[in-house]
Amino acid sequence: MEVYRLQNLLSALKGEKEVDIDELTKTYKFQQLLKESKVYELEEKVLSLNNSYIQALDTKQIEKQTAAYYATPEGEECKKRLEQLIRQTEDDWNQIIRKNISHIDEIIRRKLGSQWGVLGYNEGYLNIGVINADESTPERRNPYFGQDICIYYKKNNYPPYMECLRSNCGTTGDFSMEGGQTVGERAMFYVGLGLLYSDAALINDIKSTMANGVVVIDRLREEYKVLRATLADPLKIGKKLKAERHSQSVQAKRKPKHGRGI
Repeated sequence: MEVYRLQNLLSALKGEKEVDIDELTKTYKFQQLLKESKVYELEEKVLSLNNSYIQALDTKQIEKQTAAYYATPEGEECKKRLEQLIRQTEDDWNQIIRKNISHIDEIIRRKLGSQWGVLGYNEGYLNIGVINADESTPERRNPYFGQDICIYYKKNNYPPYMECLRSNCGTTGDFSMEGGQTVGERAMFYVGLGLLYSDAALINDIKSTMANGVVVIDRLREEYKVLRATLADPLKIGKKLKAERHSQSVQAKRKPKHGRGI
């Protein structure tokens, strides 16, 4: 019963339909569930629902007080400032992505040929290949089938400390060993692949660019996370509520237990 009572409390907070507990207990399904339920499972469920209910109550309180604060001149100014900082962080994120794509595009085209280009890039991930101009658009580049390579950068900032640059290039099946001078030929793709692997300076440039991208994006991600959290709770009400609950819990544990009388 306690499980359904807590579920109804949560539903009421969220504006969802509540369960008619009196009617539910009369059903055959409920009676079967009751027989099959284990005490420890029910206790865990009650504890989980109780925690969820407390969190939902806190969220409602935070939203209510935050809305009231943002309705004030001071709060309105604070909200505008935070939203501007969030937009700036998003712009900085997009800028580092575009900058690194542009740089890698330039160096691989110069070394491997103008038919090569960046197909995809994000933190620690790079996909380059021979671009199929006929099947590509300004918004999306598509490679010739099987003529692309994925490159991964990873660095551990904790033991065991390590930094690595790895690649994955799947086989494209058999192909002619003759020719290799026309864009789209598999032989020409592998010529470019050989040039890539044999150029230590090019590989180091790609690695440095990806490493810098990881550092910058990690920093921006943390800034974005903090700004989002601050926008949702500028008065740090959640932190205060958490501290209050912790204090109440500690006091409850310290409360002296009465001994058994004689």
